[in-house]
Amino acid sequence: MDQEHDDWITDGQLQHMVSAAVLGLARARAQRHTSAQPAPQDSLAPILEWIEAHLTEPLDAAGLSAAAGLSPSRFYEVFRQATGTTPKDYVLRRKLERALEQLATDPQATVTEVAHALGFSSSQYFATVFRKYHGTSPSRMRPAAQPPAR
Repeated sequence: MDQEHDDWITDGQLQHMVSAAVLGLARARAQRHTSAQPAPQDSLAPILEWIEAHLTEPLDAAGLSAAAGLSPSRFYEVFRQATGTTPKDYVLRRKLERALEQLATDPQATVTEVAHALGFSSSQYFATVFRKYHGTSPSRMRPAAQPPAR
């Protein structure tokens, strides 16, 4: 491999680590903020857990707000306050985190299989969203093959 290719892989790995760290901090902040606030913010913890358990299904803010027992506008406000992002963005980020895990741990799974397993309508849409959030294609985030020993 040439130096330029190695730099690109290193940049991609660094970008992934930074994204994971930022999302971890946001999640920790949301948990702290949610636990310190009185209801209805307390009602978000079950919703966040439900989102995690149903990432492979179509999720929308209207359904989530109904499950939280809040009006859509109040749910959006409470959710954004607690997590620092919109429900749609949160769900997309969680799906993309799960996709990164699957791509890294299951080399046999194709990008299309991962996209469909996470409820994306097509691998093209998945790749577009992935590129928007991670700056590269999903296939480029797979672990690099180890060069042969010399």
